[in-house]
Parts: sequence; C-alpha cells; structure tokens
Amino acid sequence: MARRGIVSTDDFEALPEFIGEHIGQQKAWNSVARILAIIAGWQSGKTVIGPPLLRREIQRRGPGDYAALAPTYPLLANKLLPELRRWLDPYFELKKADNVFVIRPGADLKIWGKAADEPTRILLRHTDNSDAVEAFTAKALLADEPGQMADEIWEAMQARCAVNQGRLILTSRPYRSNFLVKEIWDKRFEDPDIEVVNFRSIDNPAFPESEYERQKRLLPPWKFLMKHDGIPTKPAGVIYDIVDRERHGVPRFTIPANWTRYAFIDFGNNNTAALKVAEELREGLKPRYFIYSAYHPGDRRSASGEDGHVARLKKGEPMTPLGVGGSHQEDGWRDSWSAAGMPVKEPPINRIDEQIAQAYELFADDRLFIFSDLSEVWDEIGDYAWPVDENGEVVRDDRPENDAIFHLMAALRYGAAFVNPPKVRRTVELKFY
Repeated sequence: MARRGIVSTDDFEALPEFIGEHIGQQKAWNSVARILAIIAGWQSGKTVIGPPLLRREIQRRGPGDYAALAPTYPLLANKLLPELRRWLDPYFELKKADNVFVIRPGADLKIWGKAADEPTRILLRHTDNSDAVEAFTAKALLADEPGQMADEIWEAMQARCAVNQGRLILTSRPYRSNFLVKEIWDKRFEDPDIEVVNFRSIDNPAFPESEYERQKRLLPPWKFLMKHDGIPTKPAGVIYDIVDRERHGVPRFTIPANWTRYAFIDFGNNNTAALKVAEELREGLKPRYFIYSAYHPGDRRSASGEDGHVARLKKGEPMTPLGVGGSHQEDGWRDSWSAAGMPVKEPPINRIDEQIAQAYELFADDRLFIFSDLSEVWDEIGDYAWPVDENGEVVRDDRPENDAIFHLMAALRYGAAFVNPPKVRRTVELKFY
C-alpha cells in the first residue's frame, strides 16, 4: 500500500493515495449518498477511508461543527483517533482535554480559500452514554464501528445532522442485529438516501489471501461471513430464532391500570436485571404478556431503601409488580426483596433449557410481545445462542453460550416458566440446528 497521509494543501479533496487498487474504497469515495455505510470485513480497510471522507465533507460544507464517534473510549482513542490525526494535521489541532479538534490559525485560508466566518470544530465522542450524542448540530458525522452501538444512537446521529441535512458516514463490520443491519443493510435497496458499500477482507490488497482462506476453513460459515465478508447473518444456534420484530414487536402504548404487573428478575451483586411485564387477560383465551420496561442499572445497590431496586421497580406503577426470579438456590435474594416490599416467587422449574422452552412457547403462540423501543432486550434476544463447536455445529447443551452475561434473558426465562408453566414436568426437546 502507498503511504497514508495528508495530501497537499492546494488539493484538499484529492483521492487519497492509499486507496490504490482497492475497488471497495474507490466506490466509497465516489458515493454521493447522504447516508454512506461501508459495511465490510475485518482488516478490509474500512476505518481508514472514514477520516478522509469526513475531511472532504469539511471542505465542501464549510465552517461549522462536525463529529466523529466510536462505540467506546478505547476504540476512539486507539483506533479512530490515530486515523483522524493523519488526515486533520496540520489543519486542525487536537484539544485532548475537551475531546475536540479545532482549526489552526490560517488553516481556513488553505481549506476554503478565505477566512472562516464561524468557528470549526470536530467533536470526538464515544457512545457508551447516549447523552454524548446530544447538544450539538453537525454538518457531517463519521461513526466508526456503529455495528456495536445501541439503536437509540442511530436516532441521535440523525437528529444531530437534521438541520444541516448533513452527511452520515458509517464504517463497520456487522456484529449483531442492531440498527446497522435493520435500518441500513436491510433497507439499502429501498431507501434512496442510503448506499451500502460492502467489501471483503481479501479485497484489501494488503490482506494475505492465504490468511483469508485459512479463516474460511477454521470459522463457522456464519461467523466467517460476518467477520471477513462483512455480510450480516444470524448466528448459528440463536435460541429465540422464531422472534421477529415485525411479529413480536409492538409500539409503546399505555398499559391499562387494571392489568397485572410482573417483574421478572435476575439477581446479582452488580448486574441485577429485571423485565417489567403486563398481563392481558382475554375471555376464553390464554393471557398475553407485554414486556414494557427493562431494568439493568449495572451497579451495586441493595433491594431496600429509597433508591433500592424495589423502590425503582415500583416507581410509577399502579400496583406493586409480582416478582418472579432466581434459581432454586437463591432464597436469600427472594427473602430480601420480599422484605423490601416486593414479594418474589421462585420459578416452578429449575433447568435452564426447560425455562427457555416455556419462553419459546409464548413467542411461538404469539402470547409474548416486546415494546419496540426496548433496544437492550432486542439486542440480547438476537445474541442469545447455544454454544457451537469448532465446526460451527451447535452443541447439545442445557446452558446457552456465555449465559452469565445475558441478565435480561435470564430474567425472561425465570418469568416465562412462572406464567407459562409446563402442564407436566418433562425434559423439553429444544431445536438445535
């Protein structure tokens, strides 16, 4: 590859030298779409094209605010920031304390051929906290690895660029079924404002063909497609494969005050989580259930007290939700929550796979629905899967892969086993494929 770096000051919009023979990067550079999504494989050269594209937008759109986002601070500091510095020096100076690039004195004459009539900044943000993408108006925005970002970040990004109809440049490989897949990849042929540029790791002239073929042999097909071809797929072994946003997602509505409320709970010292669920009774039919709130503070606190778990879950409710949760070994947790003002029942069955089967049955019977705006719930459902072996085959196991980190899914299976208990105790035959 040719040297990366700043082009001459009299040719600010020039095609970057490093693109060379990379057809995918050339296509991205030539795109005129307002929403340009470069969804590509690992080490394919997607991140390095983002900063020069943003720099060109600055030259075209003129002085004002711009933004560059990454999902976490380490990814911002270690991956995106070095590429931005390559392309913004010597025109912009990084103010580390404020996480912002500001234009250097006299650089406006080199960029636009005249003195700027307003300040120009490039705001650096990481999206661990959605508030980081608030309170500014941008003329263009670059997001690196948005495949790792929450759905509400996409709404915030569009809002930041709405006034100026600013361009959104996204560079990522697919990770899970978040907005990058649902709102961009899936709509790439129907929305005239969207262009998706897809290329593989091997399309980068610097990526060894032998390594590409080696990874193809080693990885499960679905993982290889996502990691090295940049093509979104559903992971093998996904547990709630039947769950679909169109079928099981519902717009938020006001829950009638007389509906029974539940709190499906997963206990923990640092990761207590709960789903608030409303039960709709239907004459002559089985009840339906609506997940209307997700609770996952991610900190250490007790069940009792004015700011404890119970007080938080009861806030705004017309009645105290009936708690359900925990394994058969967690009577201590249930007792402490009951003492704090929320009775908590133990699920009638203890096997994880049997509990999952009862939740699956509710979805299959169209009796369990999720409010569409609960992004953390949707993310966990999409990623919750059985383990796979080195050949990509699903392992027949009674415990999902990384089950300990899926706190909302644990809460779901506890509650589903309670509201939808099996008529007879049985070993459930789950789908493994």
